Amino acid sequence: MRKGKSLLVVVSFLSILFLASCGDDPGNTDINIDFYMSVKNAEGKNLLDTATVGHYVKDSIRLYLFKNGEMKELYRPNYDAQRNFLLFQNSAGEFGMKVFPEEGEGRQSQTTTILIQWDKNDSNNIDTVETYIDKKYTDNSESIYVTKITYNGEIKWDIETYPFYLQWGDLFYKRFFEVVK
Repeated sequence: MRKGKSLLVVVSFLSILFLASCGDDPGNTDINIDFYMSVKNAEGKNLLDTATVGHYVKDSIRLYLFKNGEMKELYRPNYDAQRNFLLFQNSAGEFGMKVFPEEGEGRQSQTTTILIQWDKNDSNNIDTVETYIDKKYTDNSESIYVTKITYNGEIKWDIETYPFYLQWGDLFYKRFFEVVK
């Protein structure tokens, strides 16, 4: 009798687990919102290159997210790009910045605003318009991607008028633009 009750409890538990796991599978979400930029001064010198006089120092650059009227520093110590950006050198020896903006919240089109603080006295706003596309493939996946990027109110890239990939050096970079400071 005791064995029968134990078996009944185990079968009931497994049935509940099975039924709880059935239903809509959220599938995979492809988050494709990063972009690339180069930063130059009025003379055309790359401000991310340590050889340039007055260059920006990587450890001084900060990204902040504007959300609900508040500014929050983007910092994730367990990520490779702890401050949501990476500095890199392309095949032609030029320096660039790869930025990982926040993907926002929810599943609707939205705009996120990020402040880049180059140093204590110099900052700029970047707005990214993210579009959520609900694609139901056979694997029930969906995509979130950027459709427009503005820098201090000026459109620097949008999906309608700029190429998705732009050659810079010997390689192609997605959503690439140049900023002159």
